Amino acid sequence: MGLVWALYALSLSAVQAIKLTLLALPAWLLLGRWRAHTTAGRWMCRSVLALWAAAFVADAVVRAYLWWAYGSAPDSAKMLMAVANTAAQESAEYLEHAKIRLLACGLLAVVAWVALLWAAPRALAAGARPWHGLGNRSSPRWHLVQQGCWLLLILLVLVAYASKPWRRLHPMIWWPAWSVSVAETRATWQDWERQRDAWLSAAQASGVGKRSDAPHTVMLVITDSVNRDNLSLYGYARPTTPLLAQQQAQLSVMRYVWSVAANTLMTIPSMLRLQASRNPTELAVNAQPPAAQDVLALARAAGYEVHWISNHDDLAIQQRHGALAQEQAYPNHTPGRASKSLDEVVLPYVEQALARPAKHKLLVVHLLGAHPHYSARFPETFEKFGDNDAVAQQLREQARWPWIRHLRHDYDTSLRYHDQVLSRLLALTQAQALRGSAVWVMVSDHGQEVGHERNHAGHSAGTVAGYRIPLVVWRDSGPWPEQVTHQPVRGDWLGMSLVALLGLEWSGYDPSRDVFNPQYRWQPPDLPVAVPDFLK
Repeated sequence: MGLVWALYALSLSAVQAIKLTLLALPAWLLLGRWRAHTTAGRWMCRSVLALWAAAFVADAVVRAYLWWAYGSAPDSAKMLMAVANTAAQESAEYLEHAKIRLLACGLLAVVAWVALLWAAPRALAAGARPWHGLGNRSSPRWHLVQQGCWLLLILLVLVAYASKPWRRLHPMIWWPAWSVSVAETRATWQDWERQRDAWLSAAQASGVGKRSDAPHTVMLVITDSVNRDNLSLYGYARPTTPLLAQQQAQLSVMRYVWSVAANTLMTIPSMLRLQASRNPTELAVNAQPPAAQDVLALARAAGYEVHWISNHDDLAIQQRHGALAQEQAYPNHTPGRASKSLDEVVLPYVEQALARPAKHKLLVVHLLGAHPHYSARFPETFEKFGDNDAVAQQLREQARWPWIRHLRHDYDTSLRYHDQVLSRLLALTQAQALRGSAVWVMVSDHGQEVGHERNHAGHSAGTVAGYRIPLVVWRDSGPWPEQVTHQPVRGDWLGMSLVALLGLEWSGYDPSRDVFNPQYRWQPPDLPVAVPDFLK
């Protein structure tokens, strides 16, 4: 177990390494303790063990190699796109180029494989014998302890295989699924390119332009999984946004903002794509040009230099939205919840983009925010909220389970760290106002349920907490009056407000869906959950 864990710990977190170690145990638990009575039976047992061990060793070593060489997981967008775009000749050239590193990893795999095949049968045989050095009277007790340890181990293995997220990590399941992802990436490549060309062509054909007073710098910060109810900027009891609160008098904090979906793949398109007509009906997420337009494509067609800087490793978002920008940066190469990339990694790329000579720039900064796992969204040394304040007491009174309370502490701590990154991004935008007008917008894609309405932590399409999001705007000309900031806002209408904030002259602009326009007319969205009052 220690050897398997150590191999996976070379590239994965300790928890993920434990999961794969438990998945690796059944062959030894079942076959390693079985004593075949025939030569053929013994060879079959050894062959199965050898193949089983080879699968896990190869999986661990390949992951370690990719992490050492590229800092990437094999299912990262970077790796999937690289493999999908590699021909047989390029593969042969790569093998020649990296042969020393590959041979070293191959040697590591062989040594680990032999060590497993040598050590495991001996360890299992030793486990079957009475423990040495124990008196006769204590032997039965220790025998029970030993059997209890075996039963606990078997129970953990059963849990690992019963859990779908754990089971999917098994090499014999994970790598076939990975090969399908590569094939799908290759198959959809041309479709993605065709869609991007269609958005850009539709924007060019729309005749969009810039007003003379269009801002020189617009930064749109799209964060992830932030519930506005957990921000002290919105009145939360814990100081989760102390730095932004210092500038509250300069900010337009929109009080009642609602996402129209509880997942990123639905909300990002709803925020960045909009109908080219003045029809205020719902816009389907999968709408296509010329019936719809994309904010990034419109900005680019109007003369903005568009940058997409993301701490997400999400192939779909990158190809459908990020690739519309002239400049892109993706410093995170670990997809999903396993990623421990802190949002501060985007700051150098933002500074580089702002230093470019283009007169008009639009920067879209896509952050991980408070995306689960919450504990991975702040440094390990960061001071955490504890179980001894008013929020914790309220959670206890609401009968929230102890682990839900613990996750709320982690969630709120991630927001306080997130406040530091947001404040830095705001400061960088404000510095640009010395060279020309500037606008800064922060919005979350969707909310998060962390013991707000029930004993649940994570994405939640079934509770109101999954849709409550923040929207904060700064502009060098000053904040909007209170009557504007107290109007309810829909996330899928944000695109119209962005068109106005960018100073775009576009025939499809609908002021009734722009919350900053006097002609704004609120219409409640059709959410999957009942919302008694959109002004709360």
